[in-house]
Parts: sequence; structure tokens; C-alpha cells
Amino acid sequence: MMNTLLALFALVYVAHATVTLKRTISNVNGVVPYVKITPGCTSADQYGSNDCTMNWGQTYTINETVALQKEVTGTSKLSVQATVAGIIPLAFECPMCGANCTVTIPIINKKESWYMGPCPIKAATENKVIPLPLPASNPIGIPVSITGTVTISGDISITIGLEASLSSENLHEHFATLMEPYIFLGRRRY
Repeated sequence: MMNTLLALFALVYVAHATVTLKRTISNVNGVVPYVKITPGCTSADQYGSNDCTMNWGQTYTINETVALQKEVTGTSKLSVQATVAGIIPLAFECPMCGANCTVTIPIINKKESWYMGPCPIKAATENKVIPLPLPASNPIGIPVSITGTVTISGDISITIGLEASLSSENLHEHFATLMEPYIFLGRRRY
């Protein structure tokens, strides 16, 4: 078992340090999103960039245009159904406006809450350019992946399927911490 774990950590350690992102978009009604990430993406469609690989320590630019074709009221919902690291469920649902969105973070059981903004959200087109400087290394310190769907339903609708991963070049900095439970078990006398 220990050799398998060490081999797994070694494979992860030699992986390239990157953030990867792949998405699908379906069930679009009343909203037209377009998000372009530069540089780093190898494909695009009518909704913007896809199949993106971004390196730690580099700066990227997000050009975003969202054409909201219908007014959004408090009856519209944002739902997230995801899995972190292939085993940890992350699920929540929030109103699109007029109330707080509260999410319980798995494992640590911490609640995060933010105001979604006032209702209604008027039909309009919004353009933004957002600089995205990535930190020098993975701030979590270990590789992690997330897969799932984000769905907006009600006055407008859209379903976004996401696959994202954070790799880590600095895993060696956290190796002792990761191995601590196994080291402790090895020292324990029965």
C-alpha cells in the first residue's frame, strides 16, 4: 500500500504545473454568453474559448460578453452539482437575485454566504475585460480536480458542464504533511 501511494505521489510530482479547463454549454435560452481566455486555449465555439491550459505564474486575459435577453427575477435559480477530487460532493442552489447564496464547503463544513444582487436583473449586454494573474504555484499545494454542472433555470436557462484541474509542481513542499498520517501509523505500537 505504501509503495503504491509513493508511486502515485511521484507521478503527480512530475506532472506539469497547470490549470486545465474544459466546458460544454447546452439548454441556452434568454442569455448569450461569450468568454474568451487568452492565451492558453486550443479550441473555441460560439460561446468562446475551450480546452484551456494555463500555467502557474503567468497572466491571462478574460474577455467576457453576456447578452441577457430577458429580465431575471427572484424565481430564477442557480444550481451547482459537482464532485471534487472524484469523491467529494459539492451541491447547492441559490436564487439568481434578491437574496443571499449560502454554500457549505465540504470536509471543513464551513458556510460561505454572499448577496446575489437586487432583483430584477434587467435585460442588457455587458462586456468586461478581466486580467487573471495566476499565482506562482498551486495555492492549495496538492493536485485537485472538479467536475460537474452549473445550471441556471427560470426566466433564462443555461447548463454548463465543467471539468477543471489544478496540478502542483510544489507537491514536495507538502509531502511531509501528506505523509504524516502514514508515518504516525508506522510509529504506532499495537
